Amino acid sequence: HVTSLDLSQLSSWPKLSTSSSLPKALSYLLPNLRRINLSKIRVPRTSVMSEVSKRCPNLESFTWHHRREEHCCLLGSEFERFKKLKEIHMDDSYFITADGEVARMLFSLDFGCETKPIFTVCKSKLERVSICNNLYEGRYNGRIEKKAMRPIPQEALMKFVRCCPNLKWFRSDLTPENKAILQAENPNIVLVSLK
Repeated sequence: HVTSLDLSQLSSWPKLSTSSSLPKALSYLLPNLRRINLSKIRVPRTSVMSEVSKRCPNLESFTWHHRREEHCCLLGSEFERFKKLKEIHMDDSYFITADGEVARMLFSLDFGCETKPIFTVCKSKLERVSICNNLYEGRYNGRIEKKAMRPIPQEALMKFVRCCPNLKWFRSDLTPENKAILQAENPNIVLVSLK
């Protein structure tokens, strides 16, 4: 049984554009997948996530670095159907936030874990997450504000760490000061940065 599939491209290659039919066909052929890597491949996000989540119920690790053509939601709604997902690796990617109040809850430490942290739909099972060098765009009145690209706020990263009960390893753009605060709160978690 094939349990791991790496469709990522070498960094020196131009990014490959393909229809969603390739990942869709592979999800039919490889229902026992536990790990998939789609880094640097241009395929429609929603159709790929939908098909892989339907056909590969045991998927535990999802990697899609350099996802910049089509944004993923910071709430993690694309991962909602992955019931066994333990790892997300999405460095150098673009995300979007929902309207007003949801974005405020995502990014504020004033709201506890009963409100939405990033990747809220799958946070309870996540053990390893890598989200370095990512930017997000806000949605206002249903439209993406392209000029408002900015790094994910430190508060949102800190809230995510505090709200994930099984998180063991987290690579992000957390500052050394914020990593020290979180490490003091939970010495068992490994906090890593690329810098």
